Amino acid sequence: MSVNSFNLSDSISESLFGLLLCDSLEAAVEGQSPESFDQAKTLRRGGKFQLKPGQFTDDGSTALCLAIALLGSETDNAVIHPSTVQMNLYRRWYESGYLSSTGECFDIAKSDKLSSADASYYGSPSSHASGNGSLMRLASAPLLY
Repeated sequence: MSVNSFNLSDSISESLFGLLLCDSLEAAVEGQSPESFDQAKTLRRGGKFQLKPGQFTDDGSTALCLAIALLGSETDNAVIHPSTVQMNLYRRWYESGYLSSTGECFDIAKSDKLSSADASYYGSPSSHASGNGSLMRLASAPLLY
């Protein structure tokens, strides 16, 4: 691929599609032993949350929230910092299931719940809360920066 043919929007869309697909595959075996990972080769029903084939978890939802916050910050009102938009979207997901594959918030990680609560009261997340879901959320960030 040449530098001239790089399309940022397509790359972000493709990254997020791949992330959501892998999250959907992993959802059926989340929390199980590594021996069960062979079951993650096709989209299937089940897992800890009894998701339908193709439904993604909280990690997919929060990755979408971050992508929207980062992408929106370039075209919307520059007075609002992307991290504020990000935390507001996380709270919206937590409170009403925004961007959830099931229409409601489920499997919210403890660190996400604490960060969302912090944002509700203080406007910024705790710098001491982290988990593996934070890595999944980053799909769009490296492409933008």
